Amino acid sequence: MKKLMFGLVLMLCFSFTASADDVKNGEAIFHKKCKACHRLTDGTKVGPGLLGVTKRRSMEWLHRWLQNPKGMIKSGDPIAVALKKKYKKTMRKLKEMQTEQNRKDIIAFLKQNDSAL
Repeated sequence: MKKLMFGLVLMLCFSFTASADDVKNGEAIFHKKCKACHRLTDGTKVGPGLLGVTKRRSMEWLHRWLQNPKGMIKSGDPIAVALKKKYKKTMRKLKEMQTEQNRKDIIAFLKQNDSAL
């Protein structure tokens, strides 16, 4: 029983460490690729402020948007079309967002930013 409990505690510790790494990588990606056009507040820059985005959009939507914003507009996604209409520009397709892990990391960072809401 003690070995089982030790194993579970060890597993939990590693899962929290992996999660922190995801947020750290997401933060690095944000500062390198997103910060020029987006704020972590509700204030706009070139694009919309990102405060609350993980509460307004589903995880599936965020993954699809990060992977191919123009494709979502072309498909007629109503939210994507409204963003294009409001901001007049479309987020460019980023090489970094073509890997699922990087998309998970940036979403984890944005979720952490939204956690106070």
